[in-house]
Amino acid sequence: RGLYRTEEARAHFQRLTSSESAEERGWAWQGLATSPGPAGSSDRETAAALRKAIAAYPDYALAHTSLAGTEANMGHAEVALGETRIVTNLLGRSSIPDVDPAYLGTARAAWPLRGLSLSGDFAEAVRLARSGLDLPDQAGQHELMRLYILAALGQQHDGGAAREFLRQLPPSANLTTVGRRAVNRLRMEAAAESWTTVLALAAPTIAAVEDGRSRFVPKTWEK
Repeated sequence: RGLYRTEEARAHFQRLTSSESAEERGWAWQGLATSPGPAGSSDRETAAALRKAIAAYPDYALAHTSLAGTEANMGHAEVALGETRIVTNLLGRSSIPDVDPAYLGTARAAWPLRGLSLSGDFAEAVRLARSGLDLPDQAGQHELMRLYILAALGQQHDGGAAREFLRQLPPSANLTTVGRRAVNRLRMEAAAESWTTVLALAAPTIAAVEDGRSRFVPKTWEK
């Protein structure tokens, strides 16, 4: 068998959607949302599955934050903001049964960031993300926090601080991380209205995303 037994996983999740447990039904729909079918999984299909997860288990914080990201991908900023506000309220409870206590601090630092950015509270986004970087890195959330800091500094038109933050990022050989950093560097420069830099970075940024062999290195970012 192959390394990724996606069809088997989807079949298992599908069975669990009929579970008597509301929590298990929510987890099952979340699993289907993140497990692509044979033809792939569009954001629209993912959103539909996540909405079923929430219908089964309304207080499911992970489903709400996942739906916020999916709606943002489709350009639905207001819907994404609404979902993130629900997440923030859910994370404020004294007991959150669907979040591992060991992960709760990271979730509270990472999951509200989209809403803060969408509502324009960039200073709070930077503060919260920096506080999250002091916690252990779990589920790759440190990189997410770094990208939010970079974007928020750009939105505050503080290009100098954003570039300094970028120079201090730990290097990564992961092509997905490299591509995302390249895209966020471009967005940051656009937010800071550094148009000459935007034009200079456009072509290599596209190459970093489209060609897995293209890599950005710190010297490129320091220009």
